Amino acid sequence: MINGKLDKEEEMINSLVSDIRKVKELALKKNAANAIGNATIVIAAEWKRRAQTELANANGNMGEAIKALGEAVNPSIASAYLSKLAKSTGKVYAMEVEEDDEYKVISESLEYLKNAVGIEVSTEKEEESKSERAARAVPLKPSIEIS
Repeated sequence: MINGKLDKEEEMINSLVSDIRKVKELALKKNAANAIGNATIVIAAEWKRRAQTELANANGNMGEAIKALGEAVNPSIASAYLSKLAKSTGKVYAMEVEEDDEYKVISESLEYLKNAVGIEVSTEKEEESKSERAARAVPLKPSIEIS
């Protein structure tokens, strides 16, 4: 099981490298005159993981999943998130990685990420982020802000 966990962590970091490179390339095409010096990785909030798990446990029943979340999450926000998630992924699985664990793995990989993409890389949690792109963060698929 440990090897499986390490494999998933490595896959996540390699995916981030690819994603940062793509976002950086798009930003350069859009704004060739401006230098790009930083990528901020925004980790999805814990409520998104819980919502995803509740939807998986409810076998895709959105109403049941939102009810299980209780008052911890605004029902309209949870519904919009879960609808988008279900449409984009097809099948929703229970989330096994907590926000703090994802944050830790990425934070411990910042130097590697910096060397791989050629710019400074930092990380922050969605609920602490001031980025307009923060809400786009999904568990195991962070949002990336280039500046």
